[in-house]
Amino acid sequence: MNRISYITLLLIGQPGPPHVSSPRSGAVARETMRIGLMWKVQAQFAGYALAVEEVAGLELCARSPTASPLEDLLAGRVEFATVSPAQLLGAGRRAREVAFIALFMTRSPVVLVGSKSRKGERLSDLTSARVGVWPGEDLEVRAMLATAGVSLEQVDFVPVEEGFDEFIAGELDLLQATTYNELPALSSRVPDQSDLVVHRPASSGVDVAKDGLVASIKLFGERPHLVDAVVGAAVRGWRRAIEDGEAAVDAVCRLESSLSVSEQQQQLAEIVKLIDPSRSLGRPDRAEFERAARVFAAIGQEVDANEAVIEPGPRERALDA
Repeated sequence: MNRISYITLLLIGQPGPPHVSSPRSGAVARETMRIGLMWKVQAQFAGYALAVEEVAGLELCARSPTASPLEDLLAGRVEFATVSPAQLLGAGRRAREVAFIALFMTRSPVVLVGSKSRKGERLSDLTSARVGVWPGEDLEVRAMLATAGVSLEQVDFVPVEEGFDEFIAGELDLLQATTYNELPALSSRVPDQSDLVVHRPASSGVDVAKDGLVASIKLFGERPHLVDAVVGAAVRGWRRAIEDGEAAVDAVCRLESSLSVSEQQQQLAEIVKLIDPSRSLGRPDRAEFERAARVFAAIGQEVDANEAVIEPGPRERALDA
């Protein structure tokens, strides 16, 4: 399945995302509530998988091949969606239709993988390159190149799918990847791991927060108790995922039985590294939107950090649960 841009135009009348979970025991809410995921069910969303077992009627929806989670939320196909601060800002004025209600990953998992033998070890030495990216989700990649002094006009950004065969075949000079998914798989496939060079956003000062949770403004007015229930369960789920990885992976694999337990354990270990233990788990922060706006500025795009609606207010008791 292709990774589809988070800021493509909404396709009216398209089918909703597939439901990949069913209600569990431990009832808190009785109505069906769906969380649209950035990708398929995997350990990346372990905290939400545990929340499903607490909140009756809560479902996780794998990403649709034709729309982003934010688009599905705006179209009413899901009640919640996993969205990053940068992705929300990239939506412009449409961002005002939703509220950012929880943030878990305060560090970016995105990396840019290159081959030393093809383009060297330093981005600053590049004069041109073919870079495989996920359109609409490649902010950190573009920012790393820009801050290294590379003219983005000299870069051929090539949309890629989930795999990395084009990079291995030498058709791409650099490839966007995540620390928890593509990078481990790629490292196991290349003939010479020592030839790989991994560029990280934090090293270039362009790290941004990732997975957060959003809901529609309308939902707040109509069913605030359900918002509280889902946010509280998500916070407790992520706390448990951090403390008990085995239980978290078991919950993920109960929802998607085809997954490898060992691979999901490795993925969760990388996911936990993206969660800052010094911060209040789940609490949204305006500073993360300001940080994302600065990274947009690094690639010559202006966004307004104040476009995003951050709603911890009535959710305070849920976040402190």
